[in-house]
Amino acid sequence: MKKETILQMISGLIAALFFYASFSKLLDYDKSLWEMKNQIFPPAMAWLLTWLIPFLEILLMCTLLFPKTRKKSIVGFIDYANHIHFIHRHCDDGHIWPDTL
Repeated sequence: MKKETILQMISGLIAALFFYASFSKLLDYDKSLWEMKNQIFPPAMAWLLTWLIPFLEILLMCTLLFPKTRKKSIVGFIDYANHIHFIHRHCDDGHIWPDTL
């Protein structure tokens, strides 16, 4: 397989992951807000982050679909995954990450 084909497949899978995660947070907004209020940052930030995180996931998902921005988006995905791993405390991620992380 060509390197570009593998990169397209990985990008498509990550984009599908972000699609599911972001829209599941937006569709169940009350649960997402409640879970965001139980995180390590101040509860006053919960409302902002409940909207900001799905927006960033959708933005990252869209940039994964274009060849010019694909490589930077994959780096962004790795950075995002590292941040989620360090602040994850039963946060609503659409049940994509196991609770044992």
